[in-house]
Amino acid sequence: MTQRRPYSTAYRLLALAAVLLAVNPSPSRGQAPPPIDRQAQNDRPKFLVRVSVDKEYRIYGEGESLTLKVRCEEDAYLYVLYQQADGKIFQIFPNSGQPDNRIKGKQDVRVPDLDDAFRWVVGPPFGHEVVKVIASKKPVDALSLPGLKEGRFNPVTVEQVEGAAKQLAKEPANVWSEHDLAIQTVRKGVPTTPPDAHKRFGVFFGVSDYEFNELAAASSSKHEGPNVKHPALDAEDMAALLKQNARLNDARLYRNAEATRGQMKQAITEWLPSVSRPGDTVFIFFAGHGTQVPDDANDEADGQDEVLLTSDFIDLSILMEMGKRFKDGTAPAAWKERFDRLAPTAQQLLDKARAAAAGVTDEQEKNKIFARYGGEIEGYLLRQTAVDDDEMGHWIQKLDGRHVVVIVMACHSGGLTPSNRNGNKGLESPGRAEARSFDFLKDAFVRLKDLDQPSLTVMTAAAEAESAIGFNAQRNAFYTVNLKQVVEKNAAPLDARQAHEQCKLAMAAAFSEINDELRKNNLKPVTPHVPQFFSTENTPVFLKVGH
Repeated sequence: MTQRRPYSTAYRLLALAAVLLAVNPSPSRGQAPPPIDRQAQNDRPKFLVRVSVDKEYRIYGEGESLTLKVRCEEDAYLYVLYQQADGKIFQIFPNSGQPDNRIKGKQDVRVPDLDDAFRWVVGPPFGHEVVKVIASKKPVDALSLPGLKEGRFNPVTVEQVEGAAKQLAKEPANVWSEHDLAIQTVRKGVPTTPPDAHKRFGVFFGVSDYEFNELAAASSSKHEGPNVKHPALDAEDMAALLKQNARLNDARLYRNAEATRGQMKQAITEWLPSVSRPGDTVFIFFAGHGTQVPDDANDEADGQDEVLLTSDFIDLSILMEMGKRFKDGTAPAAWKERFDRLAPTAQQLLDKARAAAAGVTDEQEKNKIFARYGGEIEGYLLRQTAVDDDEMGHWIQKLDGRHVVVIVMACHSGGLTPSNRNGNKGLESPGRAEARSFDFLKDAFVRLKDLDQPSLTVMTAAAEAESAIGFNAQRNAFYTVNLKQVVEKNAAPLDARQAHEQCKLAMAAAFSEINDELRKNNLKPVTPHVPQFFSTENTPVFLKVGH
């Protein structure tokens, strides 16, 4: 889909100043501390850490040996916590055999070590158990006490875990990272291969109607909001397609107002992990607008983070319009919590922009300053209210051990326009914005691969600098139309790579035919786009399976 609009200018930032003062933010309230796998969570780490085990299904029988492998992107202090089935918590790294917990980036750490005479043998209590790893640039005080590395299994109190979580919560996101992993331990004789292995699940998101479409339109010089025809229908039809052809055991569909940032996070990080297990296949589909913001982790080759715009996204223009309406008393009370939460940080960044521009007399230089801070404000707002690729990469870590297939029908420039501009018999010609790359998950994909997370496939509608388009006469966007046709016409089994190659050929032929017809009628041709495919899978992932 399209980028909403360029980063803000000096005019937009100065206009923002007038509306941010309209409402006094309300304080947030604390919540009860969650269990260990919910403690010390960092949704936006700037480096990743991963813990893994050597069994596909992560089921260990009594008497079997268990070894953990941890890999971190950067040098850090590492802490490994283990919660038994009876709820007791132990710190197992650092330990008496491995007391030094300062680790090197991109090097494997094994617990116990390969040359260690100690072996971790599974015994009672049996049941659901959790391993949590924390990697921090600074020592974590509550987990660095001398008594927590005197043995191999060092008891940790709930208060110590909460103390560690509180310390980390005060640190910037770039200082620490975390990952957790669930395992199952069983008595001798109980099968360690589940009888119902290799199930398949999916979540499908499509946004055609955005919550703040009217505010976005009011702030646009063309009075156009982000609402667009195809995405909700794409999600609906892809869900139906894969339910039937990929034989999904269960699926969830979220359209328009249902496809919020919060719902997307819940579905990917909570629902999918709860119904699936390692060895299963999960599908994540998104159709809607995409955009970019300045990279805040220095992990993007193009200096931009890619963002999927969920139905409740708020960018700078929407925040400004919202503030105006609070100021004149026309804003509904339902907006207040979000405005109160977002406005203070936007105000702080605005104050920095004004301070940096103070005394600058050259207008061009002043505009550069405001544009830079405008990009920071836009980035902050969209990371809070939409989903960027760094965050999605961390969410996918919650599905470690599953075969994850992500299908994205979104792009950064061009997109689906609301009118038939060329009079071309119902064909909808995309408006072209400045060509930029939209490589959602590409850099996260490489990072997860480097961490040895092996089972990720990403399919996108267009290449980095292309616009994914749709036509008024068709129910679905062009990529969805062709992918559906490929899946429906082929016999099972059909794997994702085969489907992609056939879809790419079909789209090229269709674009050629469409443009020949447009040229015959003296109309401007549409710009073709080419679907993309990335995978770390060693085995095929199927979009169509037999009975």
